[in-house]
Formats: sequence, C-alpha cells, structure tokens
Amino acid sequence: MNRPGICPNCGKDLGLFLRRDLYGSPFRTCPKCKKEYVDRRYKELAILPDGIDGEMSYIPAVIFLVVAVIFVIRGVTIGNYDYINGSPVTLSDQIIWYAIGGILFILAAYEFIVIKFGIKKKKLMREYGSSVFRLCDINYARKLSANGFNVPDKYLNPTGRDSCGRL
Repeated sequence: MNRPGICPNCGKDLGLFLRRDLYGSPFRTCPKCKKEYVDRRYKELAILPDGIDGEMSYIPAVIFLVVAVIFVIRGVTIGNYDYINGSPVTLSDQIIWYAIGGILFILAAYEFIVIKFGIKKKKLMREYGSSVFRLCDINYARKLSANGFNVPDKYLNPTGRDSCGRL
C-alpha cells in the first residue's frame, strides 16, 4: 500500500499536505527519481460522482466553528485552576485558549464566506474545465481507468459528438 506523500519508487518524502482540496492530475513525477507515480490525494473533478457540488460542503466550516467554541469555552471555564490537569492556570494559558479559538473562528468564517459568495465555486469551475480538458485525451482517460479511477464512458468510448467536441 502506498503511503500518501511518499514516492513509491524511491521512498522520498514528498512533504505533508494538510489541504483537503488538491485538484488536478493524480499522476505526479517524483523530483528525486523522476519516475511517475499515482497520488490519490489529487482529485479529477470531472470524474467525481458529485462533481463540483460534492466539493461545496459547509462541513469543514461547521467543524472549525464547533472546535473554536470549545476552545473559547475551555478558556473561560478554567478560571484560575485547571480541574482537568490539576494545576493553576496563568493568564497566558487562557490567552492561548482564546487565541486558538479565535484562529479557528476566523478559519470557519473564511470557509463560510468563500462558499456563500461563490468564490470557491469559481475556483472549482476553473479546475473542472482543466479536468475535462485532460480527460479529453483518451489515453489519459484510459490511464486513469487502468489505475483504478472510475472514469465515465463518455471519456473512454466517445460516440457521436461528446463533451470534448470529438465526432
């Protein structure tokens, strides 16, 4: 089983990706051995079952918001004594709880704003167009399919005029 962020050919650590929205071709080239590998963290939007709509979820924003509230409540309720750790609490400890809660609140607000005002949808539409363009190469579509990706038949066996403009 290939580990994400590790080249399966040479074992080079390719770095930790914390982003959940990596779009593009899953076929990557290792900078060390120059061999191609499949990185399943990258998504081809045009072959996702829910397409763009599946990527327009408020769930991450809600999670950020809930965790932010927990951090702020924890900062308020610990007062002068931390009953969980059994130790006195300094003002700097409380400020850290508030700061983390504030940062998470800002992240939640950012997630809500980019979805609500269509910023994320515009970005996804550009990515979707690039995805369709790549899939119009029938060899690329077949390569994806051969590597276990669920590629729609319209890209694998084009008949008539398809979404790529082929006859």
